[in-house]
Amino acid sequence: MKGEDDLVRRAKGGDIEAFAELFLIHKDRVYNIIYRMIGNVQDAEDLTQETFLKAFIGIKGFSFRSSFSTWLCKIAINTCVDMIRRRKFEPKELSPVIPDRRNDLEIDERVVISRRIQEAFLSLPPEYRAVLLLRDVEGLSYKEIAESLGIPIGTVRSSLYRAREMLRKRLVPYRHLWEKGG
Repeated sequence: MKGEDDLVRRAKGGDIEAFAELFLIHKDRVYNIIYRMIGNVQDAEDLTQETFLKAFIGIKGFSFRSSFSTWLCKIAINTCVDMIRRRKFEPKELSPVIPDRRNDLEIDERVVISRRIQEAFLSLPPEYRAVLLLRDVEGLSYKEIAESLGIPIGTVRSSLYRAREMLRKRLVPYRHLWEKGG
């Protein structure tokens, strides 16, 4: 992204306005990645700020070997993993997925299914969460994931396989919820 590369070069040179533009471009994606890794709004907001602070401090060392987006994603994931390890993380109460409507059983079932999937995802080791999130939610290539996480592509492939298997096994007890219709 040529325009973004120019912003990064300017930010590397100390242009705070250029970094502010980069923040505006990437803040929603970074927040969404962090929220999906952590499952808590307050922590996601705090870690998003921490991610951009780390990026601001470290931007002079950005070398253009990967995209700025990939570099920023790596900082976000590492910030999440650090917090999880630091706190011996147990997910806090999840934010509501959709509005609560007690009269609509179909919506209530979707809420239950969504929560079970989110709980199973949050119970995965953080490294597996990261690989699964970056591939299946963010749509990154194996190469981009490897760059973001600083691991070999073979490790990405094996971790993704293990993460999917762990998630599948954790969701088996709830299989009846989504197989009702067919």
